[in-house]
Amino acid sequence: MTEHYLTPTASATAQPGITDALSAAREINDSMTVGNWNAYIWWWAADWDPGSGVINYGLVDSSNHPTYYGFAMADFAKFVRSGYVGCNATASPTAKV
Repeated sequence: MTEHYLTPTASATAQPGITDALSAAREINDSMTVGNWNAYIWWWAADWDPGSGVINYGLVDSSNHPTYYGFAMADFAKFVRSGYVGCNATASPTAKV
């Protein structure tokens, strides 16, 4: 397991938006498919107090509502279950695939 930081596109004072969620989804996909990782762990699960000016990088906010990052990760989590295996595919499939 390693740790790295996905730099948000939002300004230093803005909450992450849909562009950040799409970057996170791409990061997860590339890690699992190109990097052949066997797990992707989002360290910051919940934000503790966004009202204090703290930027919310968690998967859920302090009211337990999913953030943009939470929605992005959920798309992967919904379809991966115990016992499932990955299949090989090329990074550039044939046209219209």
